[in-house]
Amino acid sequence: KVEDCLKPQKEQKEKIATYKRDTEQTVQEMLDLIEKVKKNVVAEFRELQLWLEGQEKLLLTKLEETEKDIMARKEKGLAKHMEEVRSLDHLIQEIEEKHQQPASKLLQDIGSILKKYQAKETYENPVDLFLEPKWTIWDCSDTIPLLKNAIKKFRDTLESGL
Repeated sequence: KVEDCLKPQKEQKEKIATYKRDTEQTVQEMLDLIEKVKKNVVAEFRELQLWLEGQEKLLLTKLEETEKDIMARKEKGLAKHMEEVRSLDHLIQEIEEKHQQPASKLLQDIGSILKKYQAKETYENPVDLFLEPKWTIWDCSDTIPLLKNAIKKFRDTLESGL
């Protein structure tokens, strides 16, 4: 009864071959799945990276525009102040010149001097020229803690999931 001995051996061999095929198929399916997941991970991280780069660019552009705005406001404000200083210098010089004149001449010109003096408004510093840019800077600055918190949450979530 050699056949009786052979049949179980062949069945055993077939079981091993089936197991090997099933294992290879399972491994291949898993490798295919890993490749698909890798592609998805790369795509999602790339999308996130592009979005973050866009947000970074927007924020930096906003800050650069604010820098330019500050400089323009400074120049405009200083120009106005310099104009005021020139006007005051002129008035001071005129008053000093009149003061040097004889009293009779001074009394004749006092009316025009007083009119100019009274017409000259008291100088007041303008309202804060930089209030709007300050708010922009504060708004941009406020995003930093939000980013740090989002990064921490993102990092914690990813690390706990791995």
